[in-house]
Amino acid sequence: MTRVALGCVDLGSGSGRRAADDIRLVQAAIDLGVTVFDTADVYGSGASEDVLGRAVRARRDEVLVATKGGFSFRARRPVEQWARRRAKKGLDRARSRRGAGGIAPAGAGSYQSQDFSPTHMRDAVHASLRRLRTDRIDVYQLHGPETVMPDLIDQLADLVTVGDVVRFGVGAGSVAAADSWAAVEGISVVQVPFGVLDPEAASTTLPLARRLGLEVWARGVLGGGVLGAFARDPEALADHPKRPLVEALAALARDGGVDLFQLAIGYLHANADDLSTVVVGTSSVEHLQQNITAMAAPPLPEALAGALTVLATSTMESP
Repeated sequence: MTRVALGCVDLGSGSGRRAADDIRLVQAAIDLGVTVFDTADVYGSGASEDVLGRAVRARRDEVLVATKGGFSFRARRPVEQWARRRAKKGLDRARSRRGAGGIAPAGAGSYQSQDFSPTHMRDAVHASLRRLRTDRIDVYQLHGPETVMPDLIDQLADLVTVGDVVRFGVGAGSVAAADSWAAVEGISVVQVPFGVLDPEAASTTLPLARRLGLEVWARGVLGGGVLGAFARDPEALADHPKRPLVEALAALARDGGVDLFQLAIGYLHANADDLSTVVVGTSSVEHLQQNITAMAAPPLPEALAGALTVLATSTMESP
């Protein structure tokens, strides 16, 4: 059965939450049976890894920790430390300027500069190990590389030899990139955008990974909030390029007696044989529980599932 992973992009990001809240979220996820946690060094400029490491430290052998590297950024101190230092100087503005919890935000520049040189990648792995408070990274993914570097994994083989990394993967930014990297020797996991609003991987990445014996991890499976926004207010997508598809899906859901969320999960069920892991990002235990329950629910009725596949396929074939 396809497993649900917790996407950790928001861990330690602030947004009115404190690190303790995020630690409780991770620990609750483990209690719910979640065993895979997917983060990246650049998330919160290291904050996500720091929070995740603290959360799983006592239960490390129960979980699979996956992270990514390849972006250049400056790691920030946790807000709690920063605030204490500022307070001593009478300049305690941490909460108003940096957010209420976790870590000072990275800023837009964190996603602008990439470095996949072997030296940078080794340094990034060792920094991630420290923040994660662990002796190994179960799946280390190259984070959004735009070009294929066929020899890179060979150049990083020493990280596997000494046990710092168990397996390598790629967190691809597009289906095309995922397909190109899938053929690189040493890659065992391909993470790709995939879902009812982004079905392209069904015709390329999934069959390719099946043939090569790779795991496919799907992210953005619920449309990155698009389906939820439409369900709350259809006019919220007035100018959205995917509005026609969402409206067609909504009509199909009404005819089939299900809601949009169930339809989206049903599309994953239809491709479950080719999906190892579905990455879901949330800051709510309740929302996470809903996703876990939905993934364990029976598939859609055959006729409805067939109509959904036809609709998704027609979307891929549209110019």
